[in-house]
Amino acid sequence: MLYNSNTLDREGGGGIKIKIKLQGHETGVAFCFPVHE
Repeated sequence: MLYNSNTLDREGGGGIKIKIKLQGHETGVAFCFPVHE
């Protein structure tokens, strides 16, 4: 997968939100799973 930049943000609900900016179009993908620390 090729992308200009991606950011990993932690959600308060215990999930991880991944925002990928592809060719100037920003798409948001949300994964809902328990994060063990």
